[in-house]
Amino acid sequence: MSENRHVLIFGGTRGIGRTFAQLCLDKGWRVSVISRTNRHNAPAGSLTGIADICDADSIQPVLEEAVEKSGPFHAVAFFQRYRDADNFGRMGEAREIAAAAEFLCSPGASWITGQNILCDGGASLVWSESHFKNVS
Repeated sequence: MSENRHVLIFGGTRGIGRTFAQLCLDKGWRVSVISRTNRHNAPAGSLTGIADICDADSIQPVLEEAVEKSGPFHAVAFFQRYRDADNFGRMGEAREIAAAAEFLCSPGASWITGQNILCDGGASLVWSESHFKNVS
């Protein structure tokens, strides 16, 4: 059952991240959105905070407030802009990311813990491959 789940979204104020945040809200999940610059673009109904994920001093109080207000996180999603389409020749859609998050919040994923699930259509594999070619 995915009700009463709390998802933390970094980069949920624009584009696919914002759409994903709205999809989570539509499912009845509690949503916390953290943005580096603008909390006002987050979907209505989400708890928002401003922090830079690379700055532990700025992010810690925002995370503590989110847990205090909405309980522990069941899923964490990071959204970052990619310049190019992924291996499928297109950008991913919010519903595709939401499906992975929904599974991770479901009882079927109860034995999954501490994992990074990349929903990037293989973009990270392409980057890794080209990076290692340039290094060797």
